Amino acid sequence: MLRQCFNMKLQITTLLALIISWEAESMRSRGHSSRGDFMQREPRSALVSQGSHLHYGPNTPEWNALERATNINALVRGGLNVNMTKNMSKLVNAPGRSHALYSALQTATSSYALQPKEGNYGAYKTRVNSCKDCIAFYPKIEQGGSADGHYREWPAQCYVGDCKFEDPWAAGPPDTSCGDAGWECWYWGLQDMCKHVHYGGTMRTLCKATCGTCTGQKFCFSRDPIAYYDDCQQVLYADATQVMDLSRVCEYNHQIQVMSNPQVWFGNIKPFTIYLNMGTKELDCTDIIQGGGKVYADDDSFDTVKKPGTEAFPLGQCCERVHKYFTCVGNPEKEKLISKDAEGLDFLDQASFNILGAFNSYCQPLFLYPSKPEFCEKYPTSDPCVIYTDCLPCVEHKGVWCPETKKCMSHEPSKGCTPWTEPHHCPPIGGTTTPSPPPPPATTTLGAGVTTTTITPKHNWWYEIVGSGNYFAKDYIPDKIQKVKQGHPGQFHPEATYA
Repeated sequence: MLRQCFNMKLQITTLLALIISWEAESMRSRGHSSRGDFMQREPRSALVSQGSHLHYGPNTPEWNALERATNINALVRGGLNVNMTKNMSKLVNAPGRSHALYSALQTATSSYALQPKEGNYGAYKTRVNSCKDCIAFYPKIEQGGSADGHYREWPAQCYVGDCKFEDPWAAGPPDTSCGDAGWECWYWGLQDMCKHVHYGGTMRTLCKATCGTCTGQKFCFSRDPIAYYDDCQQVLYADATQVMDLSRVCEYNHQIQVMSNPQVWFGNIKPFTIYLNMGTKELDCTDIIQGGGKVYADDDSFDTVKKPGTEAFPLGQCCERVHKYFTCVGNPEKEKLISKDAEGLDFLDQASFNILGAFNSYCQPLFLYPSKPEFCEKYPTSDPCVIYTDCLPCVEHKGVWCPETKKCMSHEPSKGCTPWTEPHHCPPIGGTTTPSPPPPPATTTLGAGVTTTTITPKHNWWYEIVGSGNYFAKDYIPDKIQKVKQGHPGQFHPEATYA
């Protein structure tokens, strides 16, 4: 008898709490309107009715659903302009992007359900989606640390794990529960209160089973290491079955932007931009590699050398980072999976088309001749190798001759030297320079590979594959014979040799 009384009291208390919550929410949203008005109001219609056609544009239900799609939050928040919103269908059908965008859009529109509470952009239903958004919003791995004056430091990178939220209501069900607070939920569910414009929020939180708003486990990302959180790079690599997914992991791991970040699609970030020094420095490696010829050119021997106020031309850094990225994408562990994504391979080839020729010309020699003696033997007139011992050849190649020390310098010294920069400054009798063979050819290619009749995998560095004329990823991913050798080859860095 006592238990029955207690259960009845609990049910009555729950009902009163539900009614009070509804009334409070009504008072906040409608002022002092009566409950009778509430019973006369129509419930909110579903987000997308069956058979309806998608119309893209701001403030439409479909647009809002697209904005909620966790895989493309960064795309929408990145700033779609008016023209882009008018042509959203064209964006969805763009080569290389249609599959990911279409899937996200379908998920957002077909499986969207009214949630217990609006917002909660930091919570995700899957670990993969949480990691994707973390990398999209925070592509740089920066310097992180404890709040106590950075006594302890660590890389601020993406991790994912259970949110473990507190109960959203003081006496309500846990966030991950799936049930009803009481029998009253069944009654009010018959009145279609789950969708009500004013009281729906309370119903969808306390009556999850009736309203169908069970959220289950939620995942959040963090940029600080947490004991039970996993590294997003490992989570995304294990899940990668398409080119875009694998590229996302490789880009984040090697801190380079190529094709996966929506900001690249909109032109806010140039392809092959790399991040250095814990995200504090950026390099446009497309321009640097395309301009790499000046390292080898003989007209100006000092245009790539470090000078006051300017850094040395970072050709070696860009070549190394680009090579690491393509080595990662060509990992034999994933080639069978991503080879099915022909559209993604085409998109990768389009994104990298403008850099491959220049890489073959100006980066490949740095790998073929990885030490300074080897490199300078092949290219003695290149900037890091040439040495001028007399005034005239020094100034003719844009150097500064110091008569006091009889040295050729890249810039005018602040003191202790009378700078000579013009040929008429030099004595009439000129000196000699190091041997100057003809300038190197514009491009450097490897010899054609030897065709073999046996199916024996041949592992080559990526620069060797490109050097043989095999520029497009779809031609060697996958290949029964040709494999991308993993690891880091030896490389010469010209900028590291300048004084």
